[in-house]
Amino acid sequence: MALHLFLPLLYSLVFIRSFPNIWSFVFFIVGICIGFQILFFDRVLHAFYLYPESEFNRLVRSLWSNKNYIGFVKALSQAETLQEKLLTRSTLFLIVFVLMTIFVLTSTGSIVGTGIMLGMGLHYTYDFWRYSGSQEKFSKQYLWQVKKTFTDREIRGFVLVWTAFFVLLSLVVFI
Repeated sequence: MALHLFLPLLYSLVFIRSFPNIWSFVFFIVGICIGFQILFFDRVLHAFYLYPESEFNRLVRSLWSNKNYIGFVKALSQAETLQEKLLTRSTLFLIVFVLMTIFVLTSTGSIVGTGIMLGMGLHYTYDFWRYSGSQEKFSKQYLWQVKKTFTDREIRGFVLVWTAFFVLLSLVVFI
């Protein structure tokens, strides 16, 4: 959980000399943090609105209603495979994310928007590496819309291609 808090800040430090002034850099960091947490808020949406009747989601909602906010955050942070079919963890969303990221980075000039897209990309990259050791977990989390069963080698290939794409996006901003 500590890595989830510090990874966006550590990643942001790479770009410290890429912005003309401190305020641009601060807005970039805010964007990175927002983007990184969007995937967490998808878990909240899942618990309260999409699948409220699952046992785990009932537990999460009861933590919230009992004002146990720390327990609520911890439960969602450790949910991993207890919440399936999350919106931001679908094949369709990933395709849209790639297209939107290319658009935002090349066409908008928005520092916060760039940060948001890179923050989400950082979270995806982190999660892909975390889940890539288990074909079953990776498929349940990210490939649930695809009917094909992927091999470990195909998943590792996907993760490597994704990582190269993310590094390229980072270089676009860095330069």
